Amino acid sequence: MWPGCSWPNSAWPRGGSCAARGEAAAHLLTGTTLTVETIAARCGFGSEEALRQAFRGLYGVSPSHYRATQSTTR
Repeated sequence: MWPGCSWPNSAWPRGGSCAARGEAAAHLLTGTTLTVETIAARCGFGSEEALRQAFRGLYGVSPSHYRATQSTTR
């Protein structure tokens, strides 16, 4: 279980694992200009903070830092 993910990876209540939701968020962060709050909602995280915690656990950086260094929408 990663920080920001309240359930074990195999039991995410809205379907899909935390890792899969993190990957979806990473894709949206690099390929769109959506806000982190909007991405959190679209990926099924309960809040922007929940996404931030899970993302840091998965990737070692915040969503904003990831976007700044990986973005294809610059």
